[in-house]
Amino acid sequence: MRSTSKLKTSEKLLELAQKRGVSVIDWSLPETGCCEVQIGSTCAIGIDPGVSTEAERTVMLAHGLGHVIRGEMYNLYSPYDVRKKHERRADEWAIKKTVPFNRIKKAVRQGMTEPWQIAEAFGITVPFAEKALRYYYGR
Repeated sequence: MRSTSKLKTSEKLLELAQKRGVSVIDWSLPETGCCEVQIGSTCAIGIDPGVSTEAERTVMLAHGLGHVIRGEMYNLYSPYDVRKKHERRADEWAIKKTVPFNRIKKAVRQGMTEPWQIAEAFGITVPFAEKALRYYYGR
């Protein structure tokens, strides 16, 4: 097995899920691509097997782990639950895990300022790279 530092981001996320007891399963989710569920103290992340790229799977897994690890699961029975808050917090966790600030700062200093360059360098999607740039740099 490769050392942890040589693993791709998606492999590191899968290892983290396994350590936390979170199941990551193929689940037919053509409308959303990904879903997190909690039954009691057990959590699972379902990712549609039709998700076509490694970058999409990485972003979906990171976002799903953000929901699970930060405890940002929707409460369908509460009229006071704010989905946008849960989504923002899951995204923040996912950004910090897949695009750490010290690494994106170094990439930007090296001239990678376009979202497609960040996406390519970090193995994420362009929309998620745009979200990371907005998060760190307000752009």
